[in-house]
Amino acid sequence: MAAGQTKETDYALLFIVFGLVLVDMAAWVYGRFAKTPGRVVAALLVAGGIWLGWPKDAAAAPVTASGYSLKWEHWSPEAVTAARAAGRTIYVDFTARWCATCQTNKAAVFTSNDVLAALEKKNVPLLKADWTSRDPAITEELAKWNRSAVPFNLIYAPGQAEPVVLPELLTPGTVVEALAKTAAK
Repeated sequence: MAAGQTKETDYALLFIVFGLVLVDMAAWVYGRFAKTPGRVVAALLVAGGIWLGWPKDAAAAPVTASGYSLKWEHWSPEAVTAARAAGRTIYVDFTARWCATCQTNKAAVFTSNDVLAALEKKNVPLLKADWTSRDPAITEELAKWNRSAVPFNLIYAPGQAEPVVLPELLTPGTVVEALAKTAAK
């Protein structure tokens, strides 16, 4: 199964990979500690891996009380320029379907009601630069920022020359804090 074969809003591949990691850990524990406690731990790891990697129905995206939900638009330099000219705060996500860190970030951050509320409050356009197929325009943009890989996330604030560069590992608090800082500038 390739990363592009799963739906954009589900994290099936990510859960399968993490499930396989747990099964692999179980094999190591069993081989290293073959006595009874090692067997119990190995069995628990196998059970956890199977549970985590087993196909599940995709959860619906969270929605704020007012009905706001995520709507990703295609990234392009022109889209950034247009949104900046309109004086809007912009969130740009350089990502790829095969990037486990990218998918983990999305699962952790963009299912948070606090993040959704902060995005809704500022009416932030969400631009996705999907580098799954190594788009040359995205590669060029990453190079401008001295980056050679994803994830890479930016928040452009109105009236600010440079965007806020977010860390590679995101939390809801990190994103909410960065959005709040853009208002303070």
